[in-house]
Amino acid sequence: MPVGQDIWGLQIGYFASYTALFAGGCAMAGSRWLENIGPEQANRWRLAAWIVGPLLFVYGIVLSLVQGKPFDTEGGWTLPALAYAFWEPFVAWGIILGMLVLKFALAGVTGVAASFLAARLALRLPEAKSIL
Repeated sequence: MPVGQDIWGLQIGYFASYTALFAGGCAMAGSRWLENIGPEQANRWRLAAWIVGPLLFVYGIVLSLVQGKPFDTEGGWTLPALAYAFWEPFVAWGIILGMLVLKFALAGVTGVAASFLAARLALRLPEAKSIL
């Protein structure tokens, strides 16, 4: 089914990548692989997303100007559909890993701030100073 057509509001054309991401997540859940991705690896994928992201638009503009017709990525065995099929996973994986590392960084900062505030509140209790 071409991208852009749906059944019951579901984009069937994306199910292959959804299924692969879900199956990969289930397979790696036991090893907690996603939690062990370092910032350097995530930054490589984020850089790939930043580089590959605009390329589809550049390709679409150039191809539209050369051929004189719209850049149609909505299915069929065409070069624009093939370019979009390879483009989307790179950008998606870069965004996913970038958000994952950002989540862990924010969780760490939030945890430190919450611990600091809890300690400050505990020190205001009259009995806490004698215990601490």
